[in-house]
Amino acid sequence: MHYAAAGATAPFLPRTMNEPGLTHLSISVDDVHATAKKAVEYGATMIEESDLGHALFIRDPDGQLLELLPASYRDRLPPKPE
Repeated sequence: MHYAAAGATAPFLPRTMNEPGLTHLSISVDDVHATAKKAVEYGATMIEESDLGHALFIRDPDGQLLELLPASYRDRLPPKPE
């Protein structure tokens, strides 16, 4: 999907992180900052104050909050039950 027209989507409603329901999606990527830069080229907004150096938040053009984590984050997750 391409967001060429400004205002093509309805404005998002601000949400707090402790609300019930989906507040954000976490995505593991190979390079957090390169991914954020590419997302900004496609209309996302980087949440500068969230940049921890190894992870950060961006907001897509629809207002969805996305957390970018390094791919190595997956290696630290507990094993899935069989």
